[in-house]
Amino acid sequence: MRARLSPTGHNDRVRVSAGHSALRFAIASHSHLAYRSGNAVGTQSTMSLRQTMTRIEPSLGFASLGLLAASVPSAAQTPPAADLALPELNVATEAPSSYRAGANQPVVRLPTTVADAPQTISVVPRALIDERAGTTLREALRNVTGISFAAGEGGASGDNLTLRGFSARGDFFIEGLRDVGQYTRDPFYLDSVEVLKGPSSIQFGRGSTGGVINQTLRLPQARNFGELSLQGYSPAGVRATSDVNLYAGTVGVRLNTMAMTQQIAGRDHVENSRYGIAPSVTFGLGTNTQFTVHYLHQYENNIPDYGLPWLFGRPAAVRRGNYYGTAGVDHERLTTDVLTARLSHRFSDEVTIRNTFRFSNYDRDLDATAPRFNTTPTRLAQIPTTTVLREAQFRDATDTGYNNLSELVLNFRTGALQHSAIIGAEFGREMNHTTRYFGPRPNANLFFP
Repeated sequence: MRARLSPTGHNDRVRVSAGHSALRFAIASHSHLAYRSGNAVGTQSTMSLRQTMTRIEPSLGFASLGLLAASVPSAAQTPPAADLALPELNVATEAPSSYRAGANQPVVRLPTTVADAPQTISVVPRALIDERAGTTLREALRNVTGISFAAGEGGASGDNLTLRGFSARGDFFIEGLRDVGQYTRDPFYLDSVEVLKGPSSIQFGRGSTGGVINQTLRLPQARNFGELSLQGYSPAGVRATSDVNLYAGTVGVRLNTMAMTQQIAGRDHVENSRYGIAPSVTFGLGTNTQFTVHYLHQYENNIPDYGLPWLFGRPAAVRRGNYYGTAGVDHERLTTDVLTARLSHRFSDEVTIRNTFRFSNYDRDLDATAPRFNTTPTRLAQIPTTTVLREAQFRDATDTGYNNLSELVLNFRTGALQHSAIIGAEFGREMNHTTRYFGPRPNANLFFP
């Protein structure tokens, strides 16, 4: 009888065959162990070895599992490898904040970045708007200091606010061009909102005494992605938005949509609803010449609310939900259409030229009821019999604008000095047509309108 070591695999398994003549067996580390008798086929058993074996001594006698088990402990074992101590590696960096604008973000109509601009600039990024679940520009600007919000004074609709104490109703911009419409600006198509504080008429023209509010658009990117958001409100309200971007070659297409309806808490018969769509396409992504077209269409159908009548220097002491309008008649319908086209060409790192054209049209149809007192009661005893005069207010207004902005951006060096300059020319025409008239409506009881 003889023993032989022959590696046959890597499964640490033992195969045992019993025959009728001389025995031959072999064992290997991480291999198969088999002993057999010639070509005879006998009974076969299987077991596992958990120790590594490199050498086995031959044994005489009839093969059995007991013989094998007695031979295993005598096998030599490979000593384990010594532990290798690796040097300690420390990696430290500052995590970027999604609530702060990048230091290299350019400023509209200025040849500098937000970090280097000689002006106080507050940037509200999209991440902050989304996490606050903001549904209007007013909500997005609540984090900005120096801004106060007003209601519908003067018959104005939409966003009405003051910036550093000055009215900013005419100081809204989209990508550097004026946005003069009276409508509720929804951020579903915005990437960020920039608030430039302080007089800015040198860059933006008339007004701009307290500053300007510039809205940056969500434009196509060189990647494919899609987002869908669904929100619910109390009292009854729901909102859905989507953001889809497709990219192929040097062409990118992006589509933003929004639809929502919501009742006003604590007010009877008052609700707001709107929907919007904002498609855009860019040709030449990643090249020196790019052409982008962006279109915004938004429609609102609201029930206007002029609140409670004023009595004895304060709102009348009646139920907060009292609605003094004319149910089924009062309405406010706003239609907004804004088309923006931009062509830019980069000649070199030093010279870039771009031209932006804007067409905008805002239509407003208002039929509202304002509660008034025909005669103010002088004694508390007169209040239960006091009637509220319902004054109908009608406004039909249309604002149309054409704007074109051409800019030349220069970056050059003279000796040790690095210069950045922007040269621009803007041409625009804005037209407004408003019709206002008033009319009587049936009076209402102060407590039970």
